[in-house]
Amino acid sequence: MDKLLARVPKALRVRFHEIVALTDKFCAAHWNNELRDLCRACAADACAAQVPVASGQAAGWASGVVYSVAYANFLGGDRSQKFHVAPDDMARGVGVSPATMHNKAKAIRTALDIDRFDPRYSLRQMKEDNPLSAMFAAFEQALTSAPVPVRPRPAKKARDKSAGPPRLYTLDVMLLSGPITKAFAKKNRSVVRTIEIRGDQTLDALHEAIFDAFDREDAHMYEFQFGKGPMDPKGPRYVMPEAGNDGLDPAPAGFTTETTLDDLGLKVGRQFGYWFDFGDDWHHQIGVVEIADKVPKGKFPRVTKRVGESPPQYIDWDEEE
Repeated sequence: MDKLLARVPKALRVRFHEIVALTDKFCAAHWNNELRDLCRACAADACAAQVPVASGQAAGWASGVVYSVAYANFLGGDRSQKFHVAPDDMARGVGVSPATMHNKAKAIRTALDIDRFDPRYSLRQMKEDNPLSAMFAAFEQALTSAPVPVRPRPAKKARDKSAGPPRLYTLDVMLLSGPITKAFAKKNRSVVRTIEIRGDQTLDALHEAIFDAFDREDAHMYEFQFGKGPMDPKGPRYVMPEAGNDGLDPAPAGFTTETTLDDLGLKVGRQFGYWFDFGDDWHHQIGVVEIADKVPKGKFPRVTKRVGESPPQYIDWDEEE
């Protein structure tokens, strides 16, 4: 452990110990000492590579380490492996949502360039124990990089060319719920951001604007809901392409990267929901305040008004107690 600690920047050593404590616990329950050591090495390398492990909760990064090591060893999708653990069980084993785990693992794997059979994080006997592992690679990618599509791809709506040029939408985005403290809620009775966005811009662009407007740092899964209320999961849903056709009812109505505001047929007074981070569950209500036929010059989307402070994305509950 001392050799690993020497590779970790001093400012991150406390966080390194927090992450390793969680990965050690997971390995004690599901894996072995060799995989425990591989997780420790991966965590140390992530700290040394300046992956932002100090941001957010240690559990999120611990799950990312576990999944990254599993990825290198085919442990998430190949059920013939001795130490196979399903991805969702990995996330639950560390105490986070699958979306959080995949997000953190992607950051780690990208920074460290982790691939299958990566010699830095692979079991010594992996190839001998399972010579068919390469055959499972394609299946593993489909099974663990995103939920498995089980329905036809949502049809992309074609915009009516006769509808004319894009319009300008003014939207009020109100925070409804999330992991905030009583002190914050008492000080900020209402947290609203007013955003202007062009009709030819996508729901994904709106997501990015909301993300910035609430001063968030870590990306997570999200979706827009167009049911009877702002948190109605039974109404039409627009999801990230990464979510695929997730098998939930109803099936996604479309992808956020392809659906524009003008595609939605919105009217003034219409309200819909925005759900960010399926682990911490930040729910928002979006209201259509105004729709203008002419779009002025300038960069869109843009925030035109702020009410209330932005809550911290993650809370140190120990400090709050």
